Amino acid sequence: MLRFADQLGWKLVAPAPAKEVARYRDYRPPGPSGAPLLGHFDVAGEAIGISIEERYRQVEHVPTEEQKRDLRLGRHVYMPRWDHEYRGELRVRLTSVEHRYQSKDFSDSKSRKVEDRIQQMLRALWGLATALKRQREDARLHEIERQREERLQRERAQRREAHIKLVHELERQAGAWQRARMLRAYLRSARRVLGNAKLYSTLLGEKVDFLDWAEKYVNQLDPLHPSARNRDLEKGHSYYTPMEEKMEAALLRLIGEEWEATPKLAIEPSHQSD
Repeated sequence: MLRFADQLGWKLVAPAPAKEVARYRDYRPPGPSGAPLLGHFDVAGEAIGISIEERYRQVEHVPTEEQKRDLRLGRHVYMPRWDHEYRGELRVRLTSVEHRYQSKDFSDSKSRKVEDRIQQMLRALWGLATALKRQREDARLHEIERQREERLQRERAQRREAHIKLVHELERQAGAWQRARMLRAYLRSARRVLGNAKLYSTLLGEKVDFLDWAEKYVNQLDPLHPSARNRDLEKGHSYYTPMEEKMEAALLRLIGEEWEATPKLAIEPSHQSD
């Protein structure tokens, strides 16, 4: 087989020598079946290992004459339960060095010896090599597809984030507009109730018309109103008050929970708020 494989350009590469240790000087890395790995063939760039073993069967151990003598003398004797009875039959195993589970066995039979199956073994070598190449190509394509899918997911996530930013902006604008509508509705009702009367308040020590001030505030709050924003009317940012407390305070004001602190305009049209 080695000669035919060599003619096909499939060189047999011997395994790297193991470190020489006194107890294991004759040790060689085992093949998948436990038999010594003789080396591997380089088949079109793929490593296909070859191992040869003599087949055996387990039989109950029969004590040797030396063991019997030691037993008679009362010495300690290690007595294995089984002996290996070799049958004079060979088995050749061809195995992918990269994937041990891919292998092909050729054994002696009553009608045919392994040496009569050279052509089958050569075809098996080529079959294992091509199967490895096919698996490697499948793995390469799978990795390309995996990377492509990951890239698509990243791009999709980026698009989602971009859309979410616009959605949040829309919601902020709609929220400001809705709040402005609510406040405008109140101002219209307040003016109907007050008629020509004024509702005064104090701003930085100066007397101001509260409803005029409120109209300007609502105009800068409304994103659809053309008036420019007044920086003095923007909320300051406090790093000491938790956002939950701010939200709760604003909600309580908007739902009328703090009604006790508001003036009764219909009864006291001339009331001046503090």
